[in-house]
Amino acid sequence: MKRLIDLTLPIHEGMLTTPVPWHPPVEISILGRHELEGRATRKVTLGTHTGTHMDAPYHFVKDGATIDQIPPEVLVNTAVVLNVEGKGDFAKTTADDLRATGVSIPSGCGAIIHTGWYRRWMHRDYYEKWPCLTMDACEYLAECGVRLVGLDVPSPDDPRDRIAFGEISPLHYFFLSRGIVLVEFLANLDQIQGTEVLLIAAPLKVLGADGFPARVLAVEES
Repeated sequence: MKRLIDLTLPIHEGMLTTPVPWHPPVEISILGRHELEGRATRKVTLGTHTGTHMDAPYHFVKDGATIDQIPPEVLVNTAVVLNVEGKGDFAKTTADDLRATGVSIPSGCGAIIHTGWYRRWMHRDYYEKWPCLTMDACEYLAECGVRLVGLDVPSPDDPRDRIAFGEISPLHYFFLSRGIVLVEFLANLDQIQGTEVLLIAAPLKVLGADGFPARVLAVEES
């Protein structure tokens, strides 16, 4: 038997979006109604980094791969789950923390970092105090040969780093410049029982896009 676990946040008007000018709020307009037009249709306005989404290398790397160029074997791949729960606000996950999970990371797979922060979704401090990675943790994941890093936080970077307009977020750039895609805003990681899943992360195939919301599922042997 296999268990399917939905790791995706729902998209709706009023949901949290990154509080900066280049991340628009979600707007959903009704265009078609069963009782009038005889069908239901909607217009949805959202940013490419809304809710659970994938970052393509092009997000921070000018000549990096766009979302439509991510290989299918990255979108559907084995992923290990590294549980580092139990730390407080602004906590930093180090390479030693990842090693301490005791989970081996095979080359070519994905790695999901489980901090538990997704439980604060739709709370005010979600975008203020999230736990982040250290550079040595990023280097460790890259050395292991991961192709995807999944996060239940808004960013691998420290929320206290005030990145000036026009500057690069260093940990984002570290991963994306190496062709390692990011999947951010994961949810429901506590429903995964083991340390290895088949991860399905499927953004729409938008030509030239720097990222896009994705339906993300974990498939686990029960």
